[in-house]
Amino acid sequence: MRLIRLMCIRVLVLTVLTGLISTATFGKERAWKSVILAEFFTSQGCNTCPPADSYLLDLDKELAILPIAYHVDYWDHLGWVDTFADRKYSDRQRDYARGINSTRYYTPQVIIDGSYHLVGSHRNKVDAVLTKMNHQPSAVPNINLQDEELTIQWSANPADFDQVYYVLYDPRVHNVPISRGENRDKVIAYGNVVTELIELPLRWSNQGTELQWTKKNGSNLSCPKHHNIALIFQQTNGIYPTIVTDTFYATC
Repeated sequence: MRLIRLMCIRVLVLTVLTGLISTATFGKERAWKSVILAEFFTSQGCNTCPPADSYLLDLDKELAILPIAYHVDYWDHLGWVDTFADRKYSDRQRDYARGINSTRYYTPQVIIDGSYHLVGSHRNKVDAVLTKMNHQPSAVPNINLQDEELTIQWSANPADFDQVYYVLYDPRVHNVPISRGENRDKVIAYGNVVTELIELPLRWSNQGTELQWTKKNGSNLSCPKHHNIALIFQQTNGIYPTIVTDTFYATC
């Protein structure tokens, strides 16, 4: 009888502990942080890009700045295919150029909050822009991401925006050996590599104070291991992206 009683107590304790672990795992609230967004456009096939790639890693130490790297595909014909590249990142860069009525895009480039288009390796010029910028959000939202469903609520009106982007990026540093092309025989460190860029359709509810995306409307927003999420709120010139009004990020 005593043995049975001890076994029952152990089962009960394990059950309680399992319940606590499950609650802690699935009830976790993400801490979303407001930041200045620095979008780097780079390529493993570009021999002038490594200084900008290194600069991104340094900027990532600044708490008020989120530098992320879009690897473009238009240098892949030079003998080395970028292992992180995607056509949609090249398209985003081209759309930025169109947003300011320009046909000029290049690597390395950095675009800060959608407003400042700069050479990504010109540290002094980029630092000067970042120093004078305000990283406070236009309004503080309540952001909830659970089971691939996302809800954003505001108690005060944020700055006007036309687009919302859900961005996944890998915050780990990847040392990539490159055997061909302009960076042949180099090993280059890349960080905050964007792995997914999704434009979310705007669906307002609660008298224009809430946005929600669910599995029912086809918005399966995953949050994989070893990734962070950035939510980018952006204006357009009617067609193409321009000013970034707010950016928030959190860990998966």
